[in-house]
Amino acid sequence: MEQKFRVTLQGFTHDLSGANGSYDPIEMGKLTPEQFYQLLQRIKYAMLPAPTSPSGQDLCAPVATVNWRDQLHAFEMQGGTILYSNRNLVGSEVDAVNWVLTGQQPAQNAVSADKQGKKTKPDAYSWGSDHVDIKGLTPVRKHHLPPTDLVNTSAATINSQAGPSISENIIRTNRSKNLYIVPLLFGILALVLAAGYFAVAEPLAGAVTLVFVVCMIALTIYLKKRARGLFLLGFDWNKNVVWAKMADDKKPVYSNHASCITGFSLSRRSETSSRLQRLGSPSAPMFTYVKDKYDYWDLWVEKSNGRHLPLYSFHSEQDALNVYQKAQWLLSQQN
Repeated sequence: MEQKFRVTLQGFTHDLSGANGSYDPIEMGKLTPEQFYQLLQRIKYAMLPAPTSPSGQDLCAPVATVNWRDQLHAFEMQGGTILYSNRNLVGSEVDAVNWVLTGQQPAQNAVSADKQGKKTKPDAYSWGSDHVDIKGLTPVRKHHLPPTDLVNTSAATINSQAGPSISENIIRTNRSKNLYIVPLLFGILALVLAAGYFAVAEPLAGAVTLVFVVCMIALTIYLKKRARGLFLLGFDWNKNVVWAKMADDKKPVYSNHASCITGFSLSRRSETSSRLQRLGSPSAPMFTYVKDKYDYWDLWVEKSNGRHLPLYSFHSEQDALNVYQKAQWLLSQQN
């Protein structure tokens, strides 16, 4: 199966010729790794514009957000360099593609970057140092914990069975959340038809139709139940991470240095995809392209260095809001 990333840009002009600080998302659709590489070549020279008013403005840095296998990756353009916000690493277009595909970082090439894009060498791995993984981060809770050991920490090493957590029943996918409507409509139509049969004194036909109604109702309940699943979010303080996953997922997604989290936030984005749909009769088929638009609500982690890192995507605004409120409450309980 061909690998494709869902890519969204923010902070760019619509022709991608430069940065304008806008928070309006620009949907690039699904791109292959090669297409994403070419896009980065085109936009990497963009830089965050300076505020035009003396009091300053809330400007969005030119950033490319990539959704790959339910994990979000954020890349900030810095006038020729690319900052991987998930790991606070500077790399090339090739590094960016590999970071998305593998979720790993080449330690031998790891460098950090300040706001001017200057690269620095790693320092002692402790709070307050200039080490690439923790520069600018300050613990706001659990001050006794050391920084996350990224060398020995991965999704497979995180313990999601212990530690503080919250849960919420959420919609699994955009495509599945409305599937139950079809059998529900058939059930309603069949119920009307059954009433008609009984009205004209055809009880046998009415009884058969009622059996069909019962089957449609059962299918509706099944599909609606299958469209949802149990979502979990919690902290593993042994690894100093916040993690998120569906209950039946083997491995969670996570954000490191959880002791430096100041809060959570939500943002909405839209994605449009095209599919081929068959029309006409079997003897004279016709085809047309149909565009499907899906909305997503992304949960972001806010860190003490001012960065916002993506954690998880939801397919319902209400689900996202419920998780957000519970996550903020859970965070407030961590001292």
